[in-house]
Amino acid sequence: MNKNLTSKIYKYESDGRKKGSVLNYLKACAVSELKKETLETWEVLNTHVYTFDGETFVTINLEKYTTLLPAQLMKALERRRADLGLSKHALCQKAGIHHSTYHKMLNKGIATNLNIAYKLCEAVDIEIKFELK
Repeated sequence: MNKNLTSKIYKYESDGRKKGSVLNYLKACAVSELKKETLETWEVLNTHVYTFDGETFVTINLEKYTTLLPAQLMKALERRRADLGLSKHALCQKAGIHHSTYHKMLNKGIATNLNIAYKLCEAVDIEIKFELK
């Protein structure tokens, strides 16, 4: 199994709350538990709800953030976005990424892969080069 992917399974017990709020609570629990176990940041990829022997369970699949982006890159992206008069949402649409991905990058300086950073830079005409050492 890929070390950057993992799953958590929880028994689904509704306490009168809507299904969506229970799932959001379980997602937060999974991320928090993994952060305590591994000291790394995780993101929920997807969830699956299923029934087995009359009981309902939720499988939460998670992916580890793998790329730390330099603060200068994020500052340059934000400055260029503002200069072009683009909203954050418009930038994400132009780059073809989900806006929540951009907000995570902006707030935490992390991305799940360098391709996302490249797409954002390309969308605002910033030339970026990666050097492997």
